[in-house]
Amino acid sequence: MNKTDINSRIIIALLAFATFISLSACKKTDSNTTANGSIQYTINGETYTQTDNVNAVFVSGKFQGLTDDNLDAKVGDGEDISIAIGTTYNGIKLFFKANGETYGTPPGSSSGKVTFNKNETNLLEGTFEGTVKLDGDIANPAKTITGKFTVKDLLRI
Repeated sequence: MNKTDINSRIIIALLAFATFISLSACKKTDSNTTANGSIQYTINGETYTQTDNVNAVFVSGKFQGLTDDNLDAKVGDGEDISIAIGTTYNGIKLFFKANGETYGTPPGSSSGKVTFNKNETNLLEGTFEGTVKLDGDIANPAKTITGKFTVKDLLRI
């Protein structure tokens, strides 16, 4: 065996090993996965579902808000709610993307509502509704939004 043959075999072995390590380190995720939950909402007659790492935050036992990793859907923003199942909370901030545009509750609006159906150690479920405006600007026409959420990734601080 000559030196070139040995070097070629070593390079091929190293490339195979590097490829194996790279692939085993990758965690394949389906874009339709709901492993951490989902946020489904309807605006302008179209329904959207966000499933990219949906999570909720609680501080000292109080709900602060929930969102997905891309911030395409957000219910609440520093709300500070002690959840009682079946109770509807008003004045909730809502932010959503639809067809590449961002809609939100205008500053000072009390139109956002959320109702929690389940609040367990690793599960938060509920519904929301409200009136949002393009870019959250009070001058833009109001759009009705309704939706539901299931969150399995809860950060409790």
